[in-house]
Amino acid sequence: MANENKITITTKAEQIELADVANGPVNASFIAAGIGAAALGLIIPLSEALPAFKTFLTWDKGVGPLSGKTIIPTVLFFIVWAVLGILWKGKNTTTRTAVTIGLVGFAIGLIGSFPPVFEAFTAK
Repeated sequence: MANENKITITTKAEQIELADVANGPVNASFIAAGIGAAALGLIIPLSEALPAFKTFLTWDKGVGPLSGKTIIPTVLFFIVWAVLGILWKGKNTTTRTAVTIGLVGFAIGLIGSFPPVFEAFTAK
């Protein structure tokens, strides 16, 4: 029972025991990245569909609405990463679930930022 949290590597020369490292903060980054990407994929079509929202996203006239479209998901990424990283510090979480959430968010972001998709929402 004493070695249940250890990984044992045996070679011909020696035996090495490595401590089991918690993966919570790493998995928090996968989930945060997926949420940030999904937010970008949702903000882009929304800004095309709602002219008032597009105007709201124009935080810098030189950059236009792209400034808000990128800053919001970036801030959201860091907030989610910080919160989950703190909550999951020192804990082991399911990597498969975290990566799946990250990939689904990435897919939403990719689809939402694809021109034929967001142009379909353009206000006329």
